[in-house]
Amino acid sequence: MIRETIEMTTRVSDLDTQRHVTSRTYESFCLEGRHRLLEKQGYSVGRLLDEGIHLVPTHSYVRFMYQQYAGAVLVIHTTAASDSKKGIIWDQKVEQLDGKPVCHIQLRTEFFQGEDRLTLMDAGDAEFEILYEDLAEFKGGAQQIESSYTPLYCERDIFGSYSPSLLWKVFEEGRWLFCARTGLTYEKFVEMDTTSFYMGGVFNFFGRMIAGKPLRIRTWIDSLEKIRFYFRQDVFDGDRLLMSLRDEQLIVSLKNARPRKAPTEFISFIESYIEKSK
Repeated sequence: MIRETIEMTTRVSDLDTQRHVTSRTYESFCLEGRHRLLEKQGYSVGRLLDEGIHLVPTHSYVRFMYQQYAGAVLVIHTTAASDSKKGIIWDQKVEQLDGKPVCHIQLRTEFFQGEDRLTLMDAGDAEFEILYEDLAEFKGGAQQIESSYTPLYCERDIFGSYSPSLLWKVFEEGRWLFCARTGLTYEKFVEMDTTSFYMGGVFNFFGRMIAGKPLRIRTWIDSLEKIRFYFRQDVFDGDRLLMSLRDEQLIVSLKNARPRKAPTEFISFIESYIEKSK
């Protein structure tokens, strides 16, 4: 395994509507950590561009531990290991300066030069637990909300593609659209003294988004377990499954910011979208 550590500082522009640093900010910070490690291995961004090499994500895992605000100095520890299928597994832990854990991201990527998959570097065997997994297909036991999303040309990265944080953005938009379509407005959440915190998730990536080409997002609920529920989302490019997500949402009281059992009224909004085993 090989390792690298960097520091990054959060900004006001990193905050979401809940006044916390967005989940996508942590992934962007981890992207910096990955490229810093690659640079020290002799693969600067300039060399990657000159040789037409790009990283393609296949799986990701994220877990959030401690909320952050603007001006926080965070330490990103990056560990890279190779697997048997020409992939690199990036295990990244984000911490406060005092060592308190903030976020844990694990991303598997493959290197491509054009359409050819490369073994770019040997990072050694993984000594950490593999936390991502292949997600199960939709069983058909629930209604789904279908939304549309068009990738923006202006959000492509230096490689002319979309970084993992932009792929996360599609799912985030899908969750908001699900809430809007089911009537779970901000006012309704306040009325129910209820909200949910995004605690983490697992992503599967099967292909690359194309700028300007509309996507379809299908969103449903995998399960509801007292104080937690789990979103599932599939994103399609035409009939092709492009990526999938299963994320964990913690149900919280707005008044005291503590976990609470899902109220009956909240369940009434989502129960027809909860997947049943077939």
